[in-house]
Amino acid sequence: MEMARSMLQEKHLPKAFWAEAVYTAVYLLNRCPTKAVQNMTPIEAWSGKKPSAKHLRVFGSICYVHIPTEKRHKLEEKTEKGIFLGYSTQSKGYRIYNLKTKKLIISRDVEFDEDAMWNWDEEKVERQSVMIPKETPPQQPQEEGTDQAEMERRSQQAPGSPRRTPPSEEIEEETPPRRTKLLSDIYETCNFIMLEPENFETAVKHKVWVQAMEEEIKMIEKNNTWELTTGQKTKK
Repeated sequence: MEMARSMLQEKHLPKAFWAEAVYTAVYLLNRCPTKAVQNMTPIEAWSGKKPSAKHLRVFGSICYVHIPTEKRHKLEEKTEKGIFLGYSTQSKGYRIYNLKTKKLIISRDVEFDEDAMWNWDEEKVERQSVMIPKETPPQQPQEEGTDQAEMERRSQQAPGSPRRTPPSEEIEEETPPRRTKLLSDIYETCNFIMLEPENFETAVKHKVWVQAMEEEIKMIEKNNTWELTTGQKTKK
């Protein structure tokens, strides 16, 4: 649920798209590594096929759906603007909210602008980026005796004589440089963060994990993985 909430907030989407966000979060988690199965994703363990990540896109991004020639006039626009809201389970297509018709459609012929989002107040497209401070390298520790030698050198210097700071000691107060990192890069990483409950009590509070446990139990029963036996009596 936290993942779905973050996806909505990242692109400033209304709560009306909550169900789409939850579905997409589950879709992504099923294609992420997990401790439940070794060296594979849940969807791979279930279907036996390794999933592809080439079709994955940033949830809530602005996209442009191509309009077939037979459905438009020559002078009309070739695309319609929409918002990406997930993946179709019935076909290899994307679920798109059409900003013109206010309807949810499914299409494969889509172009994405993952660095843009929709401004619902002004009803226009906005560019999106995040400023992240650049990490500064750690300073090397000074060798022993350096401070003492510097103090002795200064004490031998004549009073009032000018002192030139060596290039290695040039002191300059400056703000750490900042670089722009695209939000799509951050979001892509967040999509593959796997947050698992630490115990059973926590897991049963979320429908997603309850459903996952039920499906796993069904597969165990179907494959006859375990055999039910009578417990042994404790010897005293």
